[in-house]
Amino acid sequence: MSRQTDVVIGGGGMVGATLALALAQGGLKVIVADPVPPAAATDAKFDGRVSALSYSSQRMFEALGVWPKLETDAQPILDILVTDAPLGGAPSPFSLHFDSSEIGRPMGAIAENRHIRRSLFDALDAEKNITLIAPAAMTGLEEQGGKIVASLSNGETISASLAVAADGRESPMREEMGIGVIGWSYPQWGIVATVEHEKPHEGVAYEHFLPSGPFAILPMTGNRSSLVWTEKDTLAPAMMKLPEDEFNAEIAKRFGDHLGATEAAGPRWS
Repeated sequence: MSRQTDVVIGGGGMVGATLALALAQGGLKVIVADPVPPAAATDAKFDGRVSALSYSSQRMFEALGVWPKLETDAQPILDILVTDAPLGGAPSPFSLHFDSSEIGRPMGAIAENRHIRRSLFDALDAEKNITLIAPAAMTGLEEQGGKIVASLSNGETISASLAVAADGRESPMREEMGIGVIGWSYPQWGIVATVEHEKPHEGVAYEHFLPSGPFAILPMTGNRSSLVWTEKDTLAPAMMKLPEDEFNAEIAKRFGDHLGATEAAGPRWS
């Protein structure tokens, strides 16, 4: 099967879906292909991460009609506190504090990726200029007669004036087209988990700089925060395998007591 459109986008994640909405609302016909169907991409087990949305990103979502669908699942960031300390030691007397009252509005918001995707998929579904094909991955691009023809994993081809590869940091299409990158690895892992805590976070995002790397506590809706724990690659695998009670003890050691008792809720991600 062959289709024609103005723009074909390989990847219907947050970036690809947002671009599709902007182009479609500008009057262009857009086809989005993604290997993961919406029901799977919005499942809590698919991705436990959150995203910090800047104020400008929030304004963009407002302009695209996405924000009203997302707002109830987004936690405003009212303060940001940055400190450093040795593990188990007293915090530095010096810190950075960013207060939203100084600018008269929240500095942004924290939202679970699955909720962002759900809001975007709802908006895509309501947009007459967008066709979402999923599951189907973009597998090849070829120029033909002044058009770019995209091949999909389901056997379809899409002829368009513009093709966009929004298929992630390890982009298969980037590699397919021979576009080089410069990259390097750090000897660290990022451990992500949702943590429930006894006391309210009051919309404060914390970033502690510990010897192994940054330890971020990002406020979510309710008495929950997303933990983004940077750990040395020599220690991280063992941390990921710890029994629940021992993992919670390690969290508490780094959290401090400002949020009361803490407990990991749900799976760990790295």
